[in-house]
Formats: sequence, structure tokens, C-alpha cells
Amino acid sequence: MINISIVEQPHEKTAITLKIMHALPTWFSPPEDIEKKAVIHRDYPFFAAYDNDTPIGFVALKLHNKYTADIFNLGVLEQYHRQGIGRRLIEAVEEYCNDKDHQFLTVKTLDSSADYEPYERTRAFYQRMGFLPLEVFTTFWNEENPCLFMAKHLGAKSEKMSIKMIVTDLDGTLLRTDKTMSEQTKIALNKCRRNGIKVVYATGRGVSSDQVAPAELFDGRITMNGAVAKSGDTIIHDCLIPFKIARPLLIACDEHGMKITSEISGMHYSNFNVSELWAYITNYQIVDFAQHDKDAEKIYTPNPSQEDKSFIQRFLPSELYFVETADINGFLGQIMHKEATKSKAITALAQYWDISQSEILAFGDDYNDIEMLCDCGIGVAVANAIDEVKAVVNHICDANENDGVAKWLGENML
Repeated sequence: MINISIVEQPHEKTAITLKIMHALPTWFSPPEDIEKKAVIHRDYPFFAAYDNDTPIGFVALKLHNKYTADIFNLGVLEQYHRQGIGRRLIEAVEEYCNDKDHQFLTVKTLDSSADYEPYERTRAFYQRMGFLPLEVFTTFWNEENPCLFMAKHLGAKSEKMSIKMIVTDLDGTLLRTDKTMSEQTKIALNKCRRNGIKVVYATGRGVSSDQVAPAELFDGRITMNGAVAKSGDTIIHDCLIPFKIARPLLIACDEHGMKITSEISGMHYSNFNVSELWAYITNYQIVDFAQHDKDAEKIYTPNPSQEDKSFIQRFLPSELYFVETADINGFLGQIMHKEATKSKAITALAQYWDISQSEILAFGDDYNDIEMLCDCGIGVAVANAIDEVKAVVNHICDANENDGVAKWLGENML
């Protein structure tokens, strides 16, 4: 259980600072500088993230004046990255600042001109949280470490719900269990669009998504877990698995006795009768994978055993990744190109529409939604989501069966 708490005791602030900073030499060094900051933090407002009783992250806040507070230092143990911990620390700070009537939150970080990859991730994180780059100070620290000054206007709570793009998963999130979309949901989506908000779905489905989510309700469509993203009918992002990479894996899985399918443009090239599991899929073809020469948007296998999953991981090329999600038949193992993720496709659409990550609201329920829920400005899980999803989001809404997405939009956006 992850929780965020304010730390009052100076010696605890020092101990947590030393533990986290010394564990992150990529971001914090040299040791004498860490020791100095551990002492300085004793006098600053200080929040810590705990996994049960073990500190895993912190943020120290420097109060400049009655208007402005500065994120003096923030760190999260690397094994807890991409789990929403940093976001929750920032949210705790923002709540504290709002209570104190501070209007601006600032942070200083390494500028891109230093060309240091770890801080590319740091800058991207702050931009997702709504911070804007204001100015670069080349000698604030030293010439080798140019300082980027970023700031966020906190304002009133109504200002913080400045959303320009809504992204939602389909199965288990927007759709009811019977794979239908309620009239309440359709009305909510249309109201958002009339208010100038872009509405997008992001799904692991392929062309079958149009059968359950009419294209006219959406400004953008992300399919195959992010392999393809469209604005209307214009392809903005696509990332296929070349057949020369896919074919050896397909052959190996076939010889291992697994049911395996390569899908592209709505056609399923398989070693089994796909319609027996999904009656709505009729466009499939039984093939000899040794002769198969089609690129793939997605490779999938139904209900893989633990042995199957281990086998896939052993043969999985470095360019691909494996994810397992819930399915009407149990579970579905999916193999994708590493550049084909919902989050990357969302970023491509947002850039196309000139929308920042902090202006995106996302809804989800399963493993393949976690990255996008972390990367978007606000993440919301439906009540039926897995625990791993609930752990990284800002809010939890009602279940998909009760039109949770529509209810949340009505209460917070419309």
C-alpha cells in the first residue's frame, strides 16, 4: 500500500533524504552535496511516499514568499518509477500550497542543452504535471549544468480542470460488460466535443473497435494498443512489427503448440479457427507461418499459460514487448512493437492538435492502460479496474457497468 504523508520530525527528513538521494546517483551527486541538502531539508515542508512503512520517495518544498513555493528536491527510488508516485507527491504539494494560498509552484532542473538522458525524463515528468519552461540560466549552477527554470500557476481548483483532450479505454472502461455503450455515455461524449474537447478512444482492439465505438463519436482513434492512431481518417502514428521480426517468433510459438495470430488491417493470420473464440471475427486465414510475409500491428495468443509466457519472453526480440489483458474468454497475451503503446500514440495525437500532456484526461482499467494513466495530466480508474491501475491514478469513478466514465464527466467536466 503506497501512501503520502507530511513529515514533521527534522531527523526523519534527513534520514529519508539520505536514503533516497544516495540511491539515485544518476540524478543526485556528489555525496557531500547530498549531505548538505539533507540538513537544509530539515527546515522545509517535506512530504514522503511510503510503501507500507518503507520510504520510497520524497519532495522538499522551499517557500519563497506568500505567492511562490519551489520544489527544492524531489526523488523516487528507481524501481518505483512509472507508478504514479511522483505525481502523487506533486499533488500533495499542490494541495499544501492551495491551503497556504500560494499561486505559483516552481522547479529548477537540468536544461536540454546538457544532453543528459535521465533529465529528459525529469523534464517530461514536470511538463506532464503542468509546468512550463520559462528561462534557462547558464551560470546558475555552472556552465556544464545549465539550469532550466519551470513554473506552474496553481490558481483556483476550477482552473486546474483545464482539459482539452479526453482519452478512454473501451473494454472494461467505456463499454459495459455486454460490449455496448449506453445513451448516457454517448450524450456525455457529445457534450464534451461540443465544448471543444477532443475525445479519443485507446484500445487493444483492431478494426472491431468500430463495431462497438462508432467513429462519429470520436475525434481520434487509437487501436492495437497504440500501433495505429488516427485523427478522423488521417493516420497520425503507426508502428508495425516487420514480418522479418515477427516470423521467427510466430514459427517458434506455433511449434511450441500455442494458438497464435498475427493481425493487420483487420485480417487475422492464424494457426487456429479464430471465430471459435470470437464469433464476430470472420476475416481470418489459417497460414503456414514459415511462408508468412505480412507485417503485423499486433500478435496475440489467447489464455497463455505461465509456461507459454515464459517461452514467449525467451524468444521475444528486443524490439517487442508482451502484455496480458482481460478478455471475454479469460485473458489475451499481446505482443507489440515497443514504440506501439497507448501513451506514445496519445502523445502523437496531442502534438498534432497542439495539446500538452497536462491537458489530457485518461480513463482505464487494465495493465495496458497504466502508462497512459501515468503520463496524462489526470488519470481516472473505473471501480472495476485492477489494483495496479487504481494505485497510479488521481481519481476512481464508478464501474463500467454503471457508466462510470459518463458519471465522472458529468460531475467534473460538464
